Amino acid sequence: AYGKYKHFLVDEGDFVIASSGIKVDYFDKKMGIIEKRHLPLCMNTSTIRFKVLNERELSIKYFMYYLKSNHFKEQLTREITGSAQLNFGPSHLKKMVFPYVPRVVQDKIVDILDQIYKIEDALKSKAELLDKLVKSRFIELFGDLSINPMKWPVMTFREFAKIDTQMIHNFSGYYEYPHIGIECIEKDTGVLSSYRTIKDDHVVSGKYWFTGKHIIYSKIRPNLNKVALPSFDGLCSADAYPILPKETVCSRYFLA
Repeated sequence: AYGKYKHFLVDEGDFVIASSGIKVDYFDKKMGIIEKRHLPLCMNTSTIRFKVLNERELSIKYFMYYLKSNHFKEQLTREITGSAQLNFGPSHLKKMVFPYVPRVVQDKIVDILDQIYKIEDALKSKAELLDKLVKSRFIELFGDLSINPMKWPVMTFREFAKIDTQMIHNFSGYYEYPHIGIECIEKDTGVLSSYRTIKDDHVVSGKYWFTGKHIIYSKIRPNLNKVALPSFDGLCSADAYPILPKETVCSRYFLA
């Protein structure tokens, strides 16, 4: 790292973003400003580093917040390459425009957005606490299902639901349907967000069909608890299973 690859070393205050294997709507979660506690740090070739040339003219945080904006994402969508793995680099960035405002205005914008993100983080913390409360209440009502102290009858999965994997390869007639990738499912809460259509995501690989009666269960890193309850029809990533409960036997919400 201090020899052949020293040009990949990162300094405190640098701004880094992911440039490979991303979805545009998820892009704002793949960036950060390097702090002293992160050092020493060496990048790989799937990241891009930014340094400010003149701090009196540009706040690196203002630049970071701009890259989270819809204005930037719209430009990125036009320039980005790849289908399953979306990639871009400096040559794409150099074609984009950036709304410059005086440094004093930049600082005001940063202060406001910092406060908004603090509020958002606080709300997420409350949501996590509520989730723990719900799980605690579940055990109170039904007991610890791993030992089943209340002697509930036990059924096999196929008796109350099925993994309903109807793979779609020909997308004609499906272009306007929502496309749910596992990154669109919020961990623990199951909230669906930042998804786009099959057409917008330039989907080429096979996807699973689901309806408003299915549960979407991510099979990648199951510890993240990505379990969603869609209220619409669409197609989901092959990294997830559409699960269809038998309505006469099992509640979809209970199973989720």
